[in-house]
Amino acid sequence: MVNFEMIGVPMERDYLVYLTGYKKSNMAERFNAYAGKPVIGYLPKASHYDLFQRSDNYPFHKKFKVPSQTICSFDFHNYPYYHHVEDENDKMNFKHMAKVVNAVIPMLTTMSNTATQEIRYNK
Repeated sequence: MVNFEMIGVPMERDYLVYLTGYKKSNMAERFNAYAGKPVIGYLPKASHYDLFQRSDNYPFHKKFKVPSQTICSFDFHNYPYYHHVEDENDKMNFKHMAKVVNAVIPMLTTMSNTATQEIRYNK
């Protein structure tokens, strides 16, 4: 299960997005392999704030015991309106959102068409 959340602003990093629960599975590794370049990175602050358990992906993880993670580009430095009353759509970068979705579509397509379940939880 792949969830998109908080992709309205770009990060200033070597990768386009990060994955909550990055170390819990090989999803980022496989997605980057499918893309042929590093699109998904690791954001330590996501682990610090336990974003994996604080998002819509978590109930899927609990119920189905399959990799269920969230793709984000909010990194606590690039958007001062996180959980703020002034968090409005006029502050979103829609070109960036389209870039994220368009970058991830080939990864999702490849994942969906693999002969075996390549994405697994790490042991």
